[in-house]
Amino acid sequence: MEIKQRIKTFKDLIVWQEGHNLVLMIYKLTNKFPKSEIYSLISQMRRAAISITSNIAEGFCRRSNKEKLQFYYIAKGSLIELENQLIISNDVDYINDKDFDKIYQQIVILNKLLNAFISKTEYLKFSIPNSKFQIPNSNTNSNNGAAALPTIIIIAMIILLAGIGAASSGFVENLISYSELESKKALFAAEAGAKDAFKRIGRNKNCNTDAPITCASYSIGVGDATSTITVSGGNNKTILSSGQVGSIEVRIQVEVYFDQNNKVIQSSWKQLE
Repeated sequence: MEIKQRIKTFKDLIVWQEGHNLVLMIYKLTNKFPKSEIYSLISQMRRAAISITSNIAEGFCRRSNKEKLQFYYIAKGSLIELENQLIISNDVDYINDKDFDKIYQQIVILNKLLNAFISKTEYLKFSIPNSKFQIPNSNTNSNNGAAALPTIIIIAMIILLAGIGAASSGFVENLISYSELESKKALFAAEAGAKDAFKRIGRNKNCNTDAPITCASYSIGVGDATSTITVSGGNNKTILSSGQVGSIEVRIQVEVYFDQNNKVIQSSWKQLE
């Protein structure tokens, strides 16, 4: 990925930016919850969401990778806590499937970013080689330059490691490819579209229960991605769902089989190349 700007503050981190988007989504979502939940699910979900970005920000400002990891793991724990609360909210019918899919997609994206963030920070926790380093077959007494070389190398490594440590958060974040992130969004949109069509034909084989939208060909928005779905076939149905973000497209095909009573008895899912 081409680095367009230097990482100066936690606000420059993609992982923090995606987390902040999630916080805003949770606040908007929980505004629709019953007032009876103001000290329960509403408060818990907002606190968990805020904890994610707060710990990313605090971890970024810590000097040692050990301290950074401590806060990044707390952020990940808060994300999992929020995921659980989102599932509960959906199960008790506080949110619809569309809102659930949109926010769950954001949680999946943020989880992958945090995992990469943590993995790369773990990788940077290596030690400096000790002073016993020697150049093979060298005679340190006969060549002052050769004798000084190991010391110079060690000093250079210390300087390099210090620079990496100071900018580790920015370095880690910039290893995450934008195209990889967009591909995951497109895949999630394709899956969401396929699930939507599958639900529709599960309710009615001819897909005419959601008029004026039918399953023949339609589109749905999934976050900042779009899923275009087509359904074809006679006695059995083929769902083709295409998730797209910008120029990136991911396609999923689902074969659905019915019994004599038009009930779904089997399905097979695969991602197309």
